[in-house]
Amino acid sequence: MPLDEIEVGNRIRMVSPSAVNIIAMSIEDLAVLTDPIHVRKIKNGYRLIDGAHRFAAVKQLGWSSVPTKVWQCTADQAELMESDANISTAHMPPLELAISLAARKRSYQKLHPETRQGHAGAKGRWTDDMQANSSSFASWMGSVLGVTTRQVQKIIAAGEGLTADQIRWLRAAPKPVTQADLQTLAKVPDDTQRSKICISLTNGEAKSAADALKRLSDPASKPVKDPVEEAFKDLREAWSRAPKVARDRFLVTDVKDMAFELEDAWTQASVDNRKAFFTANAAELYDFLIAEGMIK
Repeated sequence: MPLDEIEVGNRIRMVSPSAVNIIAMSIEDLAVLTDPIHVRKIKNGYRLIDGAHRFAAVKQLGWSSVPTKVWQCTADQAELMESDANISTAHMPPLELAISLAARKRSYQKLHPETRQGHAGAKGRWTDDMQANSSSFASWMGSVLGVTTRQVQKIIAAGEGLTADQIRWLRAAPKPVTQADLQTLAKVPDDTQRSKICISLTNGEAKSAADALKRLSDPASKPVKDPVEEAFKDLREAWSRAPKVARDRFLVTDVKDMAFELEDAWTQASVDNRKAFFTANAAELYDFLIAEGMIK
């Protein structure tokens, strides 16, 4: 839709020039506007609902038109849509916010490797625009969240320090992860210790990351249990207690469903792990194959 057909009107939230610059640079990097702006039909054209920053960015880049989604709605409905869009940006849970901001930084540095610390020649190729983009993004994000630029940088650092497993454990924690938890985790340099803290939160054994860290530092505290290891032990124990008839029934009814997973696990297992598996289960597998007539 042509830009001159869209009326911006009064906005609930003021447009941030720094945010416009960030979005404009992102559009230039990607060579596309990933999200259309949202407008509604009015008597003399169209009025903007959501996407004021994207609208200003493409206008700054000299575009004459912009991808648009047109809604048939009232002014009140449009205001509700605009409000919801603003709120969703500012009220992301701390863990998801840290992950998202870290992912944005990672993607930006892949597009502009010269901005990474330690990159050969980074200092010489760090342009004023890139410096402005990095600092203004943190400043703008801070204004959205109501925190300082330095705090935004700490949030990003917290997200950068988490592995995929640690993120999965934190998401499964019964108590929502707080920004204080993330800051504590960011200060733990040892990955194994950081994982133990995450597992402790997942199991509900600690009220916070700081509490979990304190427990780890206390020799008298109970060791943190790995939920995967505990589940594996429970399965092995249930198998050992089950009568032979029940084991055979399980193998007959479920082995087909497990075939693909077993095949993947087998191909990925080391030679030592394969030998260990046969050593532990050879007798039962042999009895089962005999019973099923697969071998004589």
